[in-house]
Amino acid sequence: MRAWMRFPPLPPAAGTSVLRELREGWRAFTSRRWLWAVVVQFSLVNAIFAGALGVLGPVIADDHLGGARSWGLILAAEAAGAVLGATIMVRYRPARLVLAASLAVPVLALPLLALAVPLSVPVIAAAALVAGVAVEVLEVNWVTAMPVTPRSRARHRALLLSRPRDRWTARTADAGLSRFQLR
Repeated sequence: MRAWMRFPPLPPAAGTSVLRELREGWRAFTSRRWLWAVVVQFSLVNAIFAGALGVLGPVIADDHLGGARSWGLILAAEAAGAVLGATIMVRYRPARLVLAASLAVPVLALPLLALAVPLSVPVIAAAALVAGVAVEVLEVNWVTAMPVTPRSRARHRALLLSRPRDRWTARTADAGLSRFQLR
């Protein structure tokens, strides 16, 4: 999809070093308590959610739910939820992006709780579907909020580190930065 996008040419880079840019970005990151607090929260949640779902999920499915077929259904439900969540986020425009992202976090516990019991495959799949929606609501709001915050290219690059599933290159992000400045 990015192949058809056209970005204005970037201005020549200032003669600063990478280490200086990283220091500036780190200062910008640590100076915003809300930012690093949310990054710590998302890091812990991501580690727990991905670890439990990716490691324990298949073991529980194999031992209690009938094996790979059941686990495939659960993962397909989560993926369908992500598509649904992305579709919802095309229309839904929350005023407070980081708050909307943070409110999606508790929903991620649903499939983990359903696996812990373990409940039936359809119930776990339904929980995974809802969690997939929540993951995408979290991701879209977080990714949308981050380009708005930084004012310089260096700060922006440092903030890219806070995005867990970032697929942008620094060039794409830098090109878009001028369009998303905080007013």
